[in-house]
Amino acid sequence: MTTLIIKNNNVHARHFIEYARSLPYVEVVEAETRRFKPEVEKALRDSKKGVGLVRCEDAQDMFKRLGW
Repeated sequence: MTTLIIKNNNVHARHFIEYARSLPYVEVVEAETRRFKPEVEKALRDSKKGVGLVRCEDAQDMFKRLGW
């Protein structure tokens, strides 16, 4: 078995992958890539849910909460 790593960020690479899929003796397996580290992904999900979100009335309230 041979492994090819093809970055599919241009048209020619995507065409090559489609050609390879059409061959009977080739199996194309998509690699799962992550954009960020797992702890960063969790923080992003939590921020979208509003976990840990603090709402302030105005700038003075914000500075007061920050202890400035």
